[in-house]
Amino acid sequence: MNFTTQTIAVPQDQVESGKLFAILSYVVPFFFLVPLIQRENRFAHFHARQVLGFVMFALALNLAVQIIPAAISTTLGPVLLFAQVALLVFGIYHAAIGRATQLPVIGPLAEKVLAKINAAQLSQM
Repeated sequence: MNFTTQTIAVPQDQVESGKLFAILSYVVPFFFLVPLIQRENRFAHFHARQVLGFVMFALALNLAVQIIPAAISTTLGPVLLFAQVALLVFGIYHAAIGRATQLPVIGPLAEKVLAKINAAQLSQM
């Protein structure tokens, strides 16, 4: 499995017009759905897919922490929370500077899982 983070080339006009939606998709809960519905902007759509992958990953991790014994989860919980916040900050930073960079570790997985959304989006452009 390849966990290499990649930066995707996106036209500059789409970066500028989609930057606000890309940033908001990381900050406002469930705002990532707007760029998924409005597929005309590749930059906003890319970051929306990254956030959707992050949300799926975070839910799975949080569920796993709830299942494991309390002695382990009290130590592991804060570490996982810090990792989740770091991933969100990474995504916000790259959206703000206009880069379509995958989130570390989960970004490539999100692209793979959400490949059908990506294929449909590219075929419509």
